[in-house]
Amino acid sequence: MDDSLQHEDFMRRALALAQENVNDGAPPYGAVVVHNGEIIGEGRNMVHEKKDPSAHAEILAIRQAAQHLGQHRLETCTIYASCEPCPMCLNAIRWARLKKFTAAHRLMMPAAQAQKKVMHRPHPVPYRNISCKKMDALSCIT
Repeated sequence: MDDSLQHEDFMRRALALAQENVNDGAPPYGAVVVHNGEIIGEGRNMVHEKKDPSAHAEILAIRQAAQHLGQHRLETCTIYASCEPCPMCLNAIRWARLKKFTAAHRLMMPAAQAQKKVMHRPHPVPYRNISCKKMDALSCIT
């Protein structure tokens, strides 16, 4: 399979999870974690449903992927999400050491901008660059 088509398939799944949320009256957030061309974790925003402020799509997908691999480091994985991550999710991506992040949509307050505001304080995790890619959500919708 063409690598770019595979990327679109993964993003389509993240967007489908986001659409499920919209259908249920929730925010449009969905994410998948991919390892060796296979989805090993997926999530959609379940903050209200689980009554858990950390139940963001990216966090749930990372948790599922870590359990699947039996380790907390996901250095060989890529995460695809319907939107750019909030600061909490961005830090989870950093802690899990995901090699790449791909977002379909940029929020009004980008996580990177919010992250700059947080980075001036001492932080227990050394700053690492995460390879990011923005995809056009419309190109992934069938």
